[in-house]
Amino acid sequence: MIVFFTFIAMLIIAMLAYSLSSYKFFSLTFLSSAMFVCVLLLYFVFFEYLGKDITWKTSFVLIGAELFIAIGEILARPRVYISDESLEKTRASIVKNREFFGNQLIYVSSIQILFTSIFVYIVAGVRYMRLYRITKESGVNVNFFSLISKARILYISGEIEFGPILAAGYYITQLIGYIYVYYFMINLLITKKIRVALLFPVVGYCLCIVSTTARTEYIKLACAFVVSYLSYCIYTSINNINILKIGKWAFVFGAFFFGYGFAVRGVRMGAGVEAVGKNIVAYSCSAIYGIDYYLNHPWRENQYFGKYTLDAIYSLVGKHPSVGFEPFFFMKNAKSNIYTALVRPIQDYGILLMLFSRSLLGFVCAKLQGIYLHTNINSKWYLFWYIIECHVLYIFLLMPIGDKTSIILLNPKYLVEIIVAYIIIIFFGMDNGQIVNK
Repeated sequence: MIVFFTFIAMLIIAMLAYSLSSYKFFSLTFLSSAMFVCVLLLYFVFFEYLGKDITWKTSFVLIGAELFIAIGEILARPRVYISDESLEKTRASIVKNREFFGNQLIYVSSIQILFTSIFVYIVAGVRYMRLYRITKESGVNVNFFSLISKARILYISGEIEFGPILAAGYYITQLIGYIYVYYFMINLLITKKIRVALLFPVVGYCLCIVSTTARTEYIKLACAFVVSYLSYCIYTSINNINILKIGKWAFVFGAFFFGYGFAVRGVRMGAGVEAVGKNIVAYSCSAIYGIDYYLNHPWRENQYFGKYTLDAIYSLVGKHPSVGFEPFFFMKNAKSNIYTALVRPIQDYGILLMLFSRSLLGFVCAKLQGIYLHTNINSKWYLFWYIIECHVLYIFLLMPIGDKTSIILLNPKYLVEIIVAYIIIIFFGMDNGQIVNK
């Protein structure tokens, strides 16, 4: 089977990226290729739902994209692929952060947690009530699941507008969610104690995500936990990362994510193995089938140059390509509309320029990651670069199932919004964790 050859090739790329890079789990090539390994493995497990092998063309496109990501990453930080000693000489700020974690701790007062939590829950409540009113006016028999299902359609069609104040409130709660995940994880890793109160603002942000109906935002939030843990390991020179523990929590989160998705799609307990299998396929390995299907049945010619990858930029200048949902395709026993992150750039620029764009993406994201790892933890902007790193991780982890670059790095409006939101957080002191001796 060609899909098996692709699986082996991706596994080799992931192993080489991990072994050759001093950043290990932070290697962008490792992250994306390892996720492709997982998705291709699911392709085997659920082959009866898919019904056919992929073509050699699809295999070479997937493998080529990973190799070009590796090229971009190596060009951005060549010393990382030489030795740990050469890396150490180039990251003095990482050494400073290592000294910080060796002697100090970030403490957040209960009063600050309380007021921050109140703000986050107010934003979530107001957004949810407005969403309830809008969907009820549209004729929906409102309960929780019908509310978020209908709201998703209204979002895509542009019929829901929360206004600038509530939109700003959401972005502030988003960054607060990431920041408090960081506070929670660092306190847990240093003191080995769980301070549950630090998760109150995070839960409030999760309620805000419900009002956006953006299911993959939970994955982005999960990336904050991963970034915090891996950063701590780099700063404290921990080489024996507990892979089993990471795997356990990944399984727990995956069960939550799929369970939430099943509920939204109307899959209930007792629906049967077949219904659950179809939905797992729809969220994951169907993307491999999707890109194979696309390469043999490309979408019609674009109305605008770069319609799918530059949609956010076109919107700023008053043009609205209105991408919306990508077209569904039907497999042997399932259907889906996810195509991997490669389909949109192929549709816009062709395969060769898509490969070049992967190198450019690897280069830019490796540079952003370098800025984060080299920023001193005492800097006011350290947490901002930490948030950017969460987005970078999110882009590469979701590469096998969707293109997030176009809605993050190629979206000037979103980038400005999170910068402004972070400045507001600093101004009102919602990021003020106190540095205390251990």
